[in-house]
Amino acid sequence: MVDQPNPVAMMHRLLAGGHLTRIIQAAAELGLADRLGANLVDVPSLAEATGTHAASLGRLLRALAAIGIVQETDDRRYTLTSLGRTLRSGVPGSMRAWARLLAHETTEQPWQMASDVVRTGEAAFPAFSAWMGVPSATPGIFCTVRRGYAEHDSGREL
Repeated sequence: MVDQPNPVAMMHRLLAGGHLTRIIQAAAELGLADRLGANLVDVPSLAEATGTHAASLGRLLRALAAIGIVQETDDRRYTLTSLGRTLRSGVPGSMRAWARLLAHETTEQPWQMASDVVRTGEAAFPAFSAWMGVPSATPGIFCTVRRGYAEHDSGREL
């Protein structure tokens, strides 16, 4: 008989998914993958390069290490993993723009209405559609969408 995964542990992982997305989104917003590259970088140097608070950045990097985005050395230096390299910008198959987009407050807002949609039958996406139809309302997000499509599609395997 095959052991079944612990349902409580599985549910915990599923429920934490939103937090993991936010951690990845923060790394993408800060451009950490581009700053790390293939190098081993210490937290103070990376904090200076990114204009971030060193202790807070250290906590983010440890969280990213826990989910396999970066690798931490014994002397608390960090480098990208193969998974983390997908967050580099300007490379084929980059997921950086997608990470920024999927956790953006505007794209998350309709999903926060899921229980209301099920109760009422009304669409959750009118607000989403409104900003999609009016690029001047949030121009930055439209650039992110276009960049996401372009970078992701350029790395697609045929």
